[in-house]
Amino acid sequence: MDDVSALSFLEVQLNLAYRRYWDERVVSLDYLYSATDEDNSLPGDTDGFKSDLIRWVARFPFPMAQREYIYARRWWLETVQE
Repeated sequence: MDDVSALSFLEVQLNLAYRRYWDERVVSLDYLYSATDEDNSLPGDTDGFKSDLIRWVARFPFPMAQREYIYARRWWLETVQE
């Protein structure tokens, strides 16, 4: 993807509100715990990693039922020094 910067890609991946907007399968998508919270990480996280705990309820076509996912997302940003 030459026309998308790494930072733009990261921002889209981290933006739950935007995901709710474009993904019609999302029933519910919310942070249970966010890296933007007070201490900026889950217990045990070190070395600049950011962690989020996310609850996602997804709609599937009939005859399948909705699915609920709880997942931990861990991310970081490395900058290139020239």
